[in-house]
Amino acid sequence: RIIRDASVLGATMNIETSHPLTRQEAARFIEKSLLLNGMALVPSGPDDLKIVSFGGGRQPVSEGLPIFVSPEDLPESDEVVTYILPFDHLAPEEAARVLAAIVPPHPYGNVTALPQGGAVVVTENVAVIRKIIELGKHIDVPPSETAREAIQLYRADATEVAEALVRILELDGQQQAG
Repeated sequence: RIIRDASVLGATMNIETSHPLTRQEAARFIEKSLLLNGMALVPSGPDDLKIVSFGGGRQPVSEGLPIFVSPEDLPESDEVVTYILPFDHLAPEEAARVLAAIVPPHPYGNVTALPQGGAVVVTENVAVIRKIIELGKHIDVPPSETAREAIQLYRADATEVAEALVRILELDGQQQAG
């Protein structure tokens, strides 16, 4: 069963394909077409779907989107869902900023930092969420470690060694050794 938002009642949308589709392919094709035309399918119970227009400022998230915490549990469709993406090393605020800059959310989407939970909450279609999860794996890395070590010089002058290192490393006055 389909429940329609009042702003969708008069809407008309033409969908054309170049070849016949299976029932499952047709459902995905319709779902993608709706997203491109400012509407989203939102699950509403086991047998019902809502068609919500997000063109008038209304967001699918206000319709009770399903929430996922595991990539394996995400549906195979392009439905709009909420996903909680944990971060171990990167601060959630920084992660949200980077993710939103690299993969800007659609008008119905949102990327929000959850500082207390060490996570980012993403509302988007599943295809985009999968890309964000993959990107998250690449940006959530431990900080590089810098080690300082003092080396005792025997039979060498510290100034001469420092000058040689500056020449070898081509520091050209960027740092002063000493």
